[in-house]
Amino acid sequence: MSDSFPIPTSEILSVPVTLRQAYPGLGIDAERRLRAELAGRFEDRAKLETKLSEAARLMADLDQAPWASGLASEARQAASQFHWEKALNLYLAHLALLPPPAEAQTSFEAAMVQQFLGHYKEAESLFRRAIRLVPREGRFLAGLALLEVEQGRFTQATHSCLAVLDLLVKGQTDYLAAQIYNALGLCRHSLYKPQEALNCYQLALKLERAGFEENPVLLAQLYGNIGAAWRELGELEKAIEHNLKTLALFEEALGEEHIWVAFTYNNLGSAFAAKGEHLKALDFFKKSLPIKEKGLGPAHISTAQTHTNLATLFNQIGHFPKALEQFEKALAIYLQRKGPAHTTVGMTRFNLANTYRRMGDKGAGVQEAKKALQIFETNLPAKHEYCLKSAQLLRVLSK
Repeated sequence: MSDSFPIPTSEILSVPVTLRQAYPGLGIDAERRLRAELAGRFEDRAKLETKLSEAARLMADLDQAPWASGLASEARQAASQFHWEKALNLYLAHLALLPPPAEAQTSFEAAMVQQFLGHYKEAESLFRRAIRLVPREGRFLAGLALLEVEQGRFTQATHSCLAVLDLLVKGQTDYLAAQIYNALGLCRHSLYKPQEALNCYQLALKLERAGFEENPVLLAQLYGNIGAAWRELGELEKAIEHNLKTLALFEEALGEEHIWVAFTYNNLGSAFAAKGEHLKALDFFKKSLPIKEKGLGPAHISTAQTHTNLATLFNQIGHFPKALEQFEKALAIYLQRKGPAHTTVGMTRFNLANTYRRMGDKGAGVQEAKKALQIFETNLPAKHEYCLKSAQLLRVLSK
């Protein structure tokens, strides 16, 4: 019987999250104003950082867009001053007055603003409107594809990414192509196809490295995702090699306390744990935890993942009281964020029960094993691995 359920998989790096990396033209005063405006809307710091990055990329895209009309100029000016609702209203109010090419461009820009504001249904409608008017514009299809990735609609996003790639010139080395290959890799990764994901990430890396200007954040993101794919393919040395490259780039570009550095520490810990080098893994997980607690908050799901990683390693090296403490911290977060009947809660209760077993506390172990089994039987087929393992552990503890 396994001592615990597996350590969670690596954290995939899906978006760069620095304002001035995404939009170098943004001054420090403008960055502060944007942070101040968005901080009131997004209390979760991870969500806030993601929105800050989206805002920066949005402004960069609008800066580079062709000028369709005086109205477009006014809308872009409103967006550059972070007056998102005003910009959106200007775009939408005049769409019907524009000729088709300008209407398509304005629909596309309005879609980006809608996506930034979290209005995904409206954003999709506008992206599709732009595509309908100018069917073979790669930027419009790419906008829809990246929206679908953000929504977690990975199967549909795969089709959209492939449609974009069909439009690109063979051998084209530009930032858009690199973004789409990376997005396609995220889709394949999330659909549990690590080899296909790896191929996409490596193509994105080749395109970006061959470009005129390298983006250190995107390069770090790609190295990290390549490392995560190698980790899932069992190529642990390659996983470690790429994650160390990611770590060096992130520390230089973002600073040692950035949340993406913490994610990279987590991925290195996972790779070393899978390799059986528990003390090295423990060191990386310990480095990851305080950065996550500061950057994401002590009750964030990613913070709970690191508590689980630490607990699993403490179990493996025989430090059972420390393992128990970390599993209990993870359980408190999962109960708060996912609810008492979630499968992740069941996995954590199973791990707690097994830790109690190894400590010789059968009574406490029985209680946790019963709760775990009840959760699994409610959510999973009767012959699922988790149900069978929990029933077996309960029998062992009940003797």
